[in-house]
Amino acid sequence: MITIQPEIEILSTESYEDMLRRIEKIGRVCYKSEERIGEGTAEKFIAGIIKRGHESVIEHGSITVKVTCDRGVTHEIVRHRIASYSQESTRYCNYSKDKFGNQITCIDLATGFSYGRKQWKLQSSITSRCSNLEQSRRRQEAFFRTP
Repeated sequence: MITIQPEIEILSTESYEDMLRRIEKIGRVCYKSEERIGEGTAEKFIAGIIKRGHESVIEHGSITVKVTCDRGVTHEIVRHRIASYSQESTRYCNYSKDKFGNQITCIDLATGFSYGRKQWKLQSSITSRCSNLEQSRRRQEAFFRTP
């Protein structure tokens, strides 16, 4: 068994500023205010539309992030479908092949994870909630399993 640290890696090549400008350009179409686009106006415009509850405009922004974390955490993230997801398949990855060193990889949840200079620690409530979800899933599987 290989133990690795959770991590976040931003894979997008577009700069943050370019993404903001793109969102502003599309968002201003809704208000027919494209003429108000200028240097430094994007962030203020986007803050305003979010404040007014017009969040659908920010869906035009996209970022690709690789998150290495516990599978229970990913189940919580993907259930809300706020984005598009690709996830390692436990069905299609044959862990017994030499490609994986005949080992599985486990995430070290106890140490938290870092991104840049920030360090996050998993709270015990999150960890226990993930554990409770796993126990709940097992109970459901046992209940629905046909004899």
